[in-house]
Amino acid sequence: MEFTEEQILLRALSRGDEKAFEVLFMRYFPRVKRFISGLLQDDITAEDFAQDILLKLWQKREEMAKIENLNAYLCLLYTSDAADEARSVD
Repeated sequence: MEFTEEQILLRALSRGDEKAFEVLFMRYFPRVKRFISGLLQDDITAEDFAQDILLKLWQKREEMAKIENLNAYLCLLYTSDAADEARSVD
């Protein structure tokens, strides 16, 4: 079975590899920020949200080897965070 580069990085991250986290952060931060910025129309808030979401990769690193689609996982994290934010405003 061959693994993609993303899967290799996620497995390394799950073992606490800081370099793997750095590579994933640098690779995905612009995408996540752009996505969130398009929804919020606020670059500063989008940057904060993107950093928080990507930080969760490190906080939940033990689970990362199970992730098959990182883009989908990041969208799930954003949706969860956005819902939490909306509830806290109400």
